[in-house]
Amino acid sequence: TVRGMDALITPNHKLVTARGLVKAEHLLESDRVILMGNAVDGSEQTYQDSLVELAGWIITEGCYESNENGIKRIVVYQNRGSKADRIRDCLISLGYRFSESKSKNIAFAICREDSRDLARLLPNKNLTMDFILSLTAEQRELLINTMIDGDGWRVGKNRRYVQKSKEGVDMFQVLCTLAGIKTNTHH
Repeated sequence: TVRGMDALITPNHKLVTARGLVKAEHLLESDRVILMGNAVDGSEQTYQDSLVELAGWIITEGCYESNENGIKRIVVYQNRGSKADRIRDCLISLGYRFSESKSKNIAFAICREDSRDLARLLPNKNLTMDFILSLTAEQRELLINTMIDGDGWRVGKNRRYVQKSKEGVDMFQVLCTLAGIKTNTHH
């Protein structure tokens, strides 16, 4: 029981906090639990919109290629069409160096230096709490929609995001919670 909230939950139940998703048994007295409500508005824009959109494409359609020295490069795959055009536009807008295969399924191979910077921003090909909290409300919506475009679909007003990674689903739920969007998961 805290001011504004009284809950009886199991120890494994997760709550959204400023530290990310935290099991109830690991909550600290100093944790601030974030409840549903209006979208949390980020302050100033930290990242370009094209980087936020590219992050969504990397998480959903990307592959981290590595060797013994670490990240070799990030490759983002997409069929020819409007989604591939969006990925290309993001890369060009950011001034990233990349190569592009000429097959039906385009492979956008991002140069090693830019890939390393992106991998630091998105470790393990997943969102981080710091990245999500640094986004504006509009950028959170852009990221949600891009991730749905990559690994989901829309039916009427409903949006679906499909992901096998439990950590990926958890961070997507954090993103949606901070955007003021109710979510649920199914295994």
